[in-house]
Amino acid sequence: MEAGKFASCMVIYFIFNLIAKPAIVTIPVFNLQRGFLIFGVTRIIFVAIAFLIANSVNADAGWAIALFPLAASVASFILTLCVFSEVRMD
Repeated sequence: MEAGKFASCMVIYFIFNLIAKPAIVTIPVFNLQRGFLIFGVTRIIFVAIAFLIANSVNADAGWAIALFPLAASVASFILTLCVFSEVRMD
């Protein structure tokens, strides 16, 4: 039963990764590697903050696993918006 809950939480993460793929592919073409590095650091920070929030409210593993894809999805969405806005300005 728990595995199904965890898998349903991870669906959000997989959907946003699928949406971000075209943005990630265009990064080398438009020479946006610096921005991708910033994205990687930002994503790590978002995920770490999500785990710290889950730890600070004494949440169980289910909440921590639910916050992980939420934080990673927000980072992927921001990456997609930033890349497409940068490409649109060129």
